[in-house]
Amino acid sequence: FVTVESSETLDPGILNLGFFVNVAQNTLPRLYDSASKSGRKFKDLLTSTDLNFGLGLMKDWDIGVNLPAVISQDFSEDGSRMSGKFAEPGFNEFRISTKYQISGDDTGGTAISYTLSKNLIRDNPFVGKNPSPISTFQLIGDTMVGKSVALGLNLGYRLRSNEGPIASTPVVEPIKNQYIASVAGSYFIESMDTKIISEIFTSFPAESYQRTGDRDNSSAE
Repeated sequence: FVTVESSETLDPGILNLGFFVNVAQNTLPRLYDSASKSGRKFKDLLTSTDLNFGLGLMKDWDIGVNLPAVISQDFSEDGSRMSGKFAEPGFNEFRISTKYQISGDDTGGTAISYTLSKNLIRDNPFVGKNPSPISTFQLIGDTMVGKSVALGLNLGYRLRSNEGPIASTPVVEPIKNQYIASVAGSYFIESMDTKIISEIFTSFPAESYQRTGDRDNSSAE
């Protein structure tokens, strides 16, 4: 899959390198008042990359490092009361993870994983004031249906800790602990040596928010 994890791990001594380029339109945050809401027009374009390393340590156990970075952004004001954007390009996070396959083989099985994420953006309103590294625990399962279809499921919990909103953006409440879940399906077209992949990723708040409701802090992609 792409973002959904499978239970398989790298064989001992095998090094994996991955590089992804992401282009997203109209994704930067905006805050509108009643006067500007009716005429708003989204105008932003964000280009980012993901650099991934993976290494098999032992049978059924590997580790990985991920370095996401902002390459460029095209941002236009549109009458919003507050607009969010990156102050400058560069690496915005450092993630290290490990995965252990509990059962199964190369065609599917179950695994557990742990990821530690360190925010590298100064004054990031979504992680709050003086945030600690974010811990994510996941239970992973995948299976093959015939020779062409692969299905995957990830269930997890994300732990966050901070001292509340940053002083410069007090109206933005930092993201709190979350439940996360994702599913994926992959179809292999043998004649073209190509896979068609579809994924759904969701997150739900595990704690209540003071300024915003649970619905505003839930997402599905």
